[in-house]
Amino acid sequence: MQQNFPTFLKNITVLFLALLAGQVMVALVLYFVVPRTYMQGEDWLLLIPELIILPAIGWWIHKKRITAARELTDLSAKAEVWRAASIMRWAMSEGITLICLVLYFFNNGHVALLGLAGLNLIYFTFLRPSRTNFVRDLELTTTEEMQLDDPNFLISTPPPHA
Repeated sequence: MQQNFPTFLKNITVLFLALLAGQVMVALVLYFVVPRTYMQGEDWLLLIPELIILPAIGWWIHKKRITAARELTDLSAKAEVWRAASIMRWAMSEGITLICLVLYFFNNGHVALLGLAGLNLIYFTFLRPSRTNFVRDLELTTTEEMQLDDPNFLISTPPPHA
């Protein structure tokens, strides 16, 4: 079964929102359940490189895959690469948020870790899938953009259900 672009975008947006909601729910559960004690000194600064590297790796993988997808001629193939690259990027970003939350709540974390988790959640919201991002990332031609607007143009096969 194939789907048109609005359905494709709706499906990937649902996944994105589920990832975002999961991060927020973990933060809320940890906030209300785990007693907090605070890290003394500047040991938390040693974590900053790791917390910058993961989003950078996600960005790099996304850019590399999207650059390769631009060379493809089939719009459905481009859409599949874009979906996979976006999911990888979101996973890297989500990982940082969860790492910051766990370190803050379970490892006598410094309040800056909570701040980094919050900043990363804000960054994550900017990664929301949209038609504009899809067109911009893949540098679609005018013909390809017109295909996206055609409700009869089938773009992709949805992932199988478990």
